Amino acid sequence: MLVRRDPDSIYPFLRDASNLAGGMAEAVWFPQHEEEVVEVLKAANQQGKRVTVSGGRTGLVGGAVPQGGAADGWILSTERICPDPIIERADPTKPTITAGAGTRLFQLREAAAIHGLFLPPDPTEPTCTIGGMVATNASGAHTFRYGATRQWVEQLHVVLASGERLRLGRGEAIANGTTARLQTLEGSTLNLTIPDLPIPSIKNASGYFLKSGMDLVDLFIGMEGTLGVVTAVTFRVIPIPSARLGGVIFFRALEPLLRCAAEIRTRSRNPNDPLTSNILEFADQNALELVRQKFARIPDGAIGGAIWIEQDLQGDSDEQAMAEWLSLFQRHKAMMEESWFGQQEQELERMRALRHAIPSAVYEYLTAHGQTKIGTDMAVPEDRFQELYSHYRQQFASSGLATVTYGHLGNCHLHANMLLRGGHEFQQAKLVYDSLVSKAIALGGTVSAEHGIGKLKRSYLRQMLGKQAMEAMWQAKQTLDPNNVLGVGTLF
Repeated sequence: MLVRRDPDSIYPFLRDASNLAGGMAEAVWFPQHEEEVVEVLKAANQQGKRVTVSGGRTGLVGGAVPQGGAADGWILSTERICPDPIIERADPTKPTITAGAGTRLFQLREAAAIHGLFLPPDPTEPTCTIGGMVATNASGAHTFRYGATRQWVEQLHVVLASGERLRLGRGEAIANGTTARLQTLEGSTLNLTIPDLPIPSIKNASGYFLKSGMDLVDLFIGMEGTLGVVTAVTFRVIPIPSARLGGVIFFRALEPLLRCAAEIRTRSRNPNDPLTSNILEFADQNALELVRQKFARIPDGAIGGAIWIEQDLQGDSDEQAMAEWLSLFQRHKAMMEESWFGQQEQELERMRALRHAIPSAVYEYLTAHGQTKIGTDMAVPEDRFQELYSHYRQQFASSGLATVTYGHLGNCHLHANMLLRGGHEFQQAKLVYDSLVSKAIALGGTVSAEHGIGKLKRSYLRQMLGKQAMEAMWQAKQTLDPNNVLGVGTLF
């Protein structure tokens, strides 16, 4: 098994996309299969080492940044655990694809597409690893219709901190109320207490999924590398739609845009409505300005921002769907002549490229200015969204900070980023962020809807869940990782 101990080889593994500094480790291990993961974790227990799991390092909350210490910290990179993905059709109505934890999302997509299939969860960064997707319960634009990663996981291969292995198939290990039992392949039995955590009934990636009567596979989805190392994942996949209709719709004012989005949200939930979008994305005026040089067709005057829609088409439904969309946008005073519509894959990719360029531009700005990302990942119930977004805008206006807001309007989940021009603005941005978090919690929301908690948002998780729920999470952690080997500094 490959292991690197020289500083130059270790250095790239000390950061992730959060730009969190301070990572330290004495070695990086590169297992290629599950048996080597077992070997690393057994050695870590014997030698008193702390292990940080590293995937694609595309995370935004510092989860992959090792804090075990320069003398006793190891990094376990999953990037070489990437056998060719396997499609299975044991049930013709429920095809699956199995991939190693180090497989990149784009590689899995390509393998599935050969068979006319696709995996709906679509994190923005296609180089993220499959293991990382599971660790954070990753989502993306398609979550509006299809849900997050959790909804598509059928089986996990997991190595616990002790080096013992689990095989968890959906529906095979269910908690008996508030108690549960896990059986390792080596024959050990682990008894868990499963309390009901205050999990919001909205898009959420904050802490462990703990709920009485739960499917135990869900405990390891969103655990951020703290309970075990995922080595392989089986996902349910579905046929690629025969045709799609997409659009980027620009508005001269924000209020008509928000009213239009609310109608799309409502109608898309009705299976009998011809207007049903897979996505409902948003970018404000500042976000559009940030990428204008790369996309000359962004119209002047789009002060209200833009929304993205994309609908699967069946048979001869394209004309009716287009008519419904045009009628909707006209009623809500969209910039019809300047908006983008298309059905060809090249046109749809251009629309997606605009959407994906915005977070990339934010990251490039922060890297160029040497700043850590300070951006919201909160979501709230639909009936509280307008109140939260109004609070965002009021706080930003009074602070004078440069901001860019974009994200998943369909899930009432926006990424409002503060683009700091130097370290002198950090404290002010932190105060603004604290206010936004407190407001989201007060409205029944979550502090993280998709990025996870990592090392940057631990205090906000405690604020959201409270002492009792955090203690319940820690009890689960102690049962599965009694020596606290995995993910030191993440979540807790």
